[in-house]
Amino acid sequence: MSSQVITGLSKIKNAQKSQKLSINVRRSSFLLKILKALRNEGYIRGFVVKPRLITVFLKYINGKPAFSCIRVVSKSSRRLYFSKRTLLNLASTSQGSFFLTTSSGVFVKKEILTQKSGGEGVLFIT
Repeated sequence: MSSQVITGLSKIKNAQKSQKLSINVRRSSFLLKILKALRNEGYIRGFVVKPRLITVFLKYINGKPAFSCIRVVSKSSRRLYFSKRTLLNLASTSQGSFFLTTSSGVFVKKEILTQKSGGEGVLFIT
């Protein structure tokens, strides 16, 4: 995962903690895939793609952030891959959403389990 994506996710996390309604991050095709998955799971309200920026609209439920923590799982210096068996073991222990990337795109753990494949861990949200 590139440093641009990690920086974008850090900006989103910090904006969520400071109760901002929206935040601008630099445009990246991989970050756009992650934002689509976050929107589909209900962690953000949406986003608008501009030529060089993406405006992310953050979501709050009763004044509290929709998520409390974003953790990057794989980094450029340490890539972590998960098989279907490992994901099944994680299913019983994790309370948040686990996002993985495959050759088909970015998916949540439950979607990967229905495809019966593994992937590279991207981020974990609680």
